[in-house]
Amino acid sequence: MRFGAQTYSVDTGDVVVCPAGGPETAHQLIAADDEALCYLAVSTMHDPDVMEYPDSGKLTVFAGAAPGGDKAARRVAVNVRADGGVDYWEGET
Repeated sequence: MRFGAQTYSVDTGDVVVCPAGGPETAHQLIAADDEALCYLAVSTMHDPDVMEYPDSGKLTVFAGAAPGGDKAARRVAVNVRADGGVDYWEGET
């Protein structure tokens, strides 16, 4: 398991808790080269949800339904490059 800049071994039956935060709490489960990876993810599923992907420089925003929720209920579902934003006032009158 990668958590921020650290890696940890995770074994069958382990419970891992990953708090929300910035790049320092980014997390990723990585299967061993010769093993299948099977896991159960449990989430609070709060809406809206903003996720940072530090490896790829992306941001994802969901509003109306959190990840795993009813996609048809989402008012906003956006994936953007973190460095591709526009000024807040651009296009506003």
